[in-house]
Amino acid sequence: MALPLTLKRFESKLPGNPELVSTDEELQALVAYDEGDYKYSVADYFARPNASSFQLSPNGKYLSYMEKEGLKNHVYIKELATGEVVRAIEEKEEPIKGYGWVNDERLFYAMDHGGNALDLTPFEGVRAGIISLLKEQKDYIIISMNKDNPQIFEPYKLNVVTGELEKLYENSDPANPIQGYDFDKEGDLRAFTKMVNGIEMEFYYKNGDTEEFELKKKTNWDDSFSIISFNYNTPDPDDAYVVTNLDSDKTRIVLYDLKNDREIKEVFSNPDYEVSGMRLSRKRNYEIDYFSYEGEKSVIIPMSDLYKEIDAGVKKNFPGKIYGIVDFDDDENTFLVILQSDKLYGTYYE
Repeated sequence: MALPLTLKRFESKLPGNPELVSTDEELQALVAYDEGDYKYSVADYFARPNASSFQLSPNGKYLSYMEKEGLKNHVYIKELATGEVVRAIEEKEEPIKGYGWVNDERLFYAMDHGGNALDLTPFEGVRAGIISLLKEQKDYIIISMNKDNPQIFEPYKLNVVTGELEKLYENSDPANPIQGYDFDKEGDLRAFTKMVNGIEMEFYYKNGDTEEFELKKKTNWDDSFSIISFNYNTPDPDDAYVVTNLDSDKTRIVLYDLKNDREIKEVFSNPDYEVSGMRLSRKRNYEIDYFSYEGEKSVIIPMSDLYKEIDAGVKKNFPGKIYGIVDFDDDENTFLVILQSDKLYGTYYE
């Protein structure tokens, strides 16, 4: 007598109403509406555009992008005034993993080996990545590199003209390595986050008086507390915009006093979705341009007059489309905008 009870106990019911499932006749009636002769393949479905990774030069005069040629992806530069296009970087044996503008005269790019220009990290078996471009110092960038220990990455200031390297901080504990570095616009290391015991994160902030890094936060691996940007529109150098989910079930953006480890005020949140970011205007004294979050689609909430104008123009001329600001020049006169929808992979407008 126990057997029926056991079977019933492990019965499961699928969610939904089976009466709503279309019949074969109904499906065939829908197929009959298709009057065209369309031929698609799996390759068509997964195909990517030939051109990608569009970027504006800092002066806004040139547009760079990657374009396919067979199995290769080369980098091209287009002069916007004349339409003239030149190939700037040729992909050879190794794929180009990324590129960008250092200043109006120079591009950087990353690949494993086989570059056709000045190799700025000529070290065997070393991996490097970009941490920050220094707009105030046009010939310098900050990179991370595992040159001294393959297990850990350390930050370096790199002169892109001479190749000169300066180590900015030593990641001295491989068992509990630093996972991320936070630099300000002058290239000064202000904070870092390290992983401890494989499951905890520790956030350290530099005391401006002692120049020592002090532990400010200790969180679980699935908690969030990270600097989006320092608040340069204030006389207090310790104020920063932080994205965090501490004391909340969703990420939000707060203005935070890092020195005294206290929240000043919440600047943006959404009751239903995780907040994904914000943008500040370097030209307009770091005014907040917009906040963004990922809901059923990417959403931008414009804050400045300029971005309210951009937002209204896009919605008026391209109703129903999702848009994003891909890039802009240093003077914020030229913007590169991408439009997308569930049927449109992406169209770029300048």
